[in-house]
Amino acid sequence: MSAPWRAAAAALDVMIAPAFGAPGFHARRRTWPASDIPDDLSERTYVVTGANAGIGRATTEALTSLIEPLMIAFLGVVVGSMIMALYMPMFSVFDLIQ
Repeated sequence: MSAPWRAAAAALDVMIAPAFGAPGFHARRRTWPASDIPDDLSERTYVVTGANAGIGRATTEALTSLIEPLMIAFLGVVVGSMIMALYMPMFSVFDLIQ
């Protein structure tokens, strides 16, 4: 890459990249009117990005701590159903033998 392109890329990194991080948030939060922020956030779907650090990680850990017991119970029911499906034919064969 030639020197002018490197300079242009560096300038764009300085201008654009901070807009997507904390500096951009702090620079623009004063311009958001309070009426744009809804009071009730229920009944909405959210996508959590950046789950490896910061608020994304905390959100992901909180959500998984709520969902994990439900997943374990569901998998227990599924495995129990599979075991019953395997053993029920054996019991009926034993009844035929006697």
